[in-house]
Amino acid sequence: MGLMERVARFAGASSGQLRRLSRRKPKVAIVQFEGVHEEVIPSVARALARCGVDCDIYVNACVLERRGDLLGSIPETKGKVRYPEINRKEDWEKLQADVLSAGYDALFLNTLQRDGVADWASRTGLPILGIIHNPKLFLSSPKCVSLLESGSTSVFSLAPHVTAWMLDHSPELFAKAGTLSLNYWDMHEGATFKAREGSPRRIVIPGSVNFANRDYLSVIEAIPQLITEATEDFEIGILGGGPDRTKLEKIVTEAGCAAHVRFATKDPVSGFVDNATYFSELALADFVLPMLPEQRTDYRTFKITSAVPTSVAFRIPAILDSWTAAVYGAPCVTYRGEAFLDGLRRAVVMERADLGVLREKLGHFRTTTENQSFEEMRRGLSQLSII
Repeated sequence: MGLMERVARFAGASSGQLRRLSRRKPKVAIVQFEGVHEEVIPSVARALARCGVDCDIYVNACVLERRGDLLGSIPETKGKVRYPEINRKEDWEKLQADVLSAGYDALFLNTLQRDGVADWASRTGLPILGIIHNPKLFLSSPKCVSLLESGSTSVFSLAPHVTAWMLDHSPELFAKAGTLSLNYWDMHEGATFKAREGSPRRIVIPGSVNFANRDYLSVIEAIPQLITEATEDFEIGILGGGPDRTKLEKIVTEAGCAAHVRFATKDPVSGFVDNATYFSELALADFVLPMLPEQRTDYRTFKITSAVPTSVAFRIPAILDSWTAAVYGAPCVTYRGEAFLDGLRRAVVMERADLGVLREKLGHFRTTTENQSFEEMRRGLSQLSII
């Protein structure tokens, strides 16, 4: 420590002021305990980088086993990722020791909504930033609430409607909560709209194949009618594994629709579609069809569906019901109520030029939300004197 730093510390300067005096770039440890949500991390790393903050990333090894090393190939996270086992008590203790010995300036918890994670983080003594994916879970966790009340934590949601729910239910607790945008990464350099001309129009359905959550059967039943109306060849892409995937494959074959339905290859052991396969299939899509049931109000009030950020990030228009479209605000193809077949019809007859315009609008929307994310991250870091 130089003379100026020693004088500043003696005078009570903050850690952020000390770093500025030493001209040292702050560094954050991004940690993901559960085997989910790793796709959020590139957006976090990009926002941190724009704020002048470096990062290392720790993700539970079970993610690597289930879906592969997605983060190792993305510019924002390449070379920064570690995959430790984070399952047993001794694993958590070792991770804490590793984080503390590395001398990070703060923690960024990629999922903050359970007691165990909050307790682990509080015992590091570091400033904490975190993403709340499910605010109901967060509010039911006494240690999460205590962590936020301590003043040493800044939290974010991943959509404005989630932040609004948080402020409505606990305005004092969430008064300083921010909103980050889940914008993934830019994968379209080698998968441009122009490169897909001449290929079948692809409408993909993301997520696990579960008949309770999405009406796949109505989509299959609609294919003969769509064939008569479509202005060019099309196919429906099924991108996930899931409990009803095998049943759906059989139904498609028996209905004689196999030529118009494409299933992403799944791992025969785990039943998952790995990240490399999922995103390579997604890169060929012209539309995303989330098919959120009306009864799943949680995705329109206090949680997010990853399908809409997927649409925005990769500039693939979503086919959305009018309620979901109003909540998320992204350019899209809309339909009313549960009449998603109307949305499908609009997608298969849309002129290529109009599709290109819609993709351009999504690009502008993404740029706007990314800039907003940067400002929200900057405020969160400033609140904790990290920058």
